[in-house]
Amino acid sequence: MPVRARYAPGNSCQENSLKREHQLPMIAKARRVFSDNSLDDPNDRLLELLRASHLQEVNLDGKTIAVPVGSRGITGLCGLLRVLIDFLKSRGAGPYIVPAMGSHGGATAEGQLKVLSSLGVTEHNLGIPIKATMETVSLGRVRGREFVWPVYLDKHAAEADGIILMNRVKAHTDFSGSYESGLAKLLAVGLGNEDAARSAHSRGTAGLRDAIPALAEFLLQTKPILAGVAIVENALHKIAALEVLPSSMILPREPGLLEISKQWMGALPVTELDGLVISRMGKEISGTGIDTNVIGRRSIRGEADPACPNIDLIGVCDLTPASEGNALGIGLADLTTSRVAAQYNPAVTARNVLSTTFIERGKLPLVLPTDRNLVEAMVDLIERKGAKRPRIMFIRDTMTLSEFYMTESLVNKVIAGQDITILEKLKPIPFGPGDCLALEWHEND
Repeated sequence: MPVRARYAPGNSCQENSLKREHQLPMIAKARRVFSDNSLDDPNDRLLELLRASHLQEVNLDGKTIAVPVGSRGITGLCGLLRVLIDFLKSRGAGPYIVPAMGSHGGATAEGQLKVLSSLGVTEHNLGIPIKATMETVSLGRVRGREFVWPVYLDKHAAEADGIILMNRVKAHTDFSGSYESGLAKLLAVGLGNEDAARSAHSRGTAGLRDAIPALAEFLLQTKPILAGVAIVENALHKIAALEVLPSSMILPREPGLLEISKQWMGALPVTELDGLVISRMGKEISGTGIDTNVIGRRSIRGEADPACPNIDLIGVCDLTPASEGNALGIGLADLTTSRVAAQYNPAVTARNVLSTTFIERGKLPLVLPTDRNLVEAMVDLIERKGAKRPRIMFIRDTMTLSEFYMTESLVNKVIAGQDITILEKLKPIPFGPGDCLALEWHEND
């Protein structure tokens, strides 16, 4: 039987009185099968590519090599870094890591080291130094198609004899273009620390489209960028493609890899929803905490939202510890919980948001005391708009989309024509201690 819930707006759990009674819908758990074209052993494949690459012809003996690392949770990142590091050492080089994440980590060296540590990127794990600073070297100015940009490069990267890039190529959460998230952005924005991030974002998304290729081309032509390791993941966030590119091929090749990435990326199984409940958001999940391409919202003035999906209400229940209080992207949601609000670090979030200029994304949505209150409020709002059978989905986060829960009204629609299996039949929405959602997730634990 449906669960009879009681909801009324208020400042505390005690104020959730009997002003209005309604029934929470039942939910079923399902699993969607995405095509798995992942590499059997990405580490072996990378080593094979490095041994067959142009780097074999480069004299690396005694050379210092900077390896920039961003703030994203790339699958198997540490394993790939170890392969690259061991390869460089075998050629007599002295590699070291430099953070390349713009203003993330509170725009401090200490904060960026914490971000790297949360990804397993530490001196102990990799056996090489990590040189972190927010200091940059100004390299002049470059003209893009529309604007003129100052060029910045991390001080430690600028001091290296060579730089080898490694990054995932994927759709950006702010805009669409030929160069979105990938090697070019890592070089043009991430490796210029806060200076480059603030500059590149200063003219909105039009500026980002212009800045990334212009800055990357300048740096590729003037600095010793030896190679770029491009990573493409599939919908299961497994590595499905790897390429080792010489500097001359990074810009020509990246748009093609971006298109492949977009073809392989995951998506929700429906395009119209009354509500979406996201169990957690986080910086290691997406640069915006919540992937805008999955939810169909960008929340940037003047920038069109993705064509689909169309979701009326979005709720977020928790913020990952790895985010270190950075809740950039919480403004994409309509509802959240006191749990998120308590973890929200205003200073860290503001530093990141102000660097991007997209201030709507840092605004706290309506805060409800608990997960239960959030779900009750969502159902109440949907029903008051006239929907008697709410179409609501529950997901763990926007990176893991193989498993999900859905209300009864979606079951037949979701199953039709898709490789989806019902794992658990309809049951009441489960809540645990503190009225937190007690949904079970098994993928990518």
